[in-house]
Amino acid sequence: MKKKTAKKILHLMFEIGAALDGSTALVKAEESDADFKKYRRIVGKLMVEMLIGVINPICAQFPELKPSQLYSPREQIPRGARPYRHKGIAPPRRPRKVKR
Repeated sequence: MKKKTAKKILHLMFEIGAALDGSTALVKAEESDADFKKYRRIVGKLMVEMLIGVINPICAQFPELKPSQLYSPREQIPRGARPYRHKGIAPPRRPRKVKR
């Protein structure tokens, strides 16, 4: 696939995802709770299929096209970086185990 085509497809996938997400709000506002839950489950499956079947393969082929929303917080921190140090705050500490 050409990079130009991949970029267009990613744009379309995110537009479709936004439209599907907006449609769940419509169903929630106008339909029963049972119908909403059923519809939300279907939309969720569609979005997962788009991510796994279309978006992830494109981003694997063209990593530079991967939008920041798809990175986990850990992936956004460069290896060896200390994200809390430059802000002047201490990193979160793990809770201590209480001896009984």
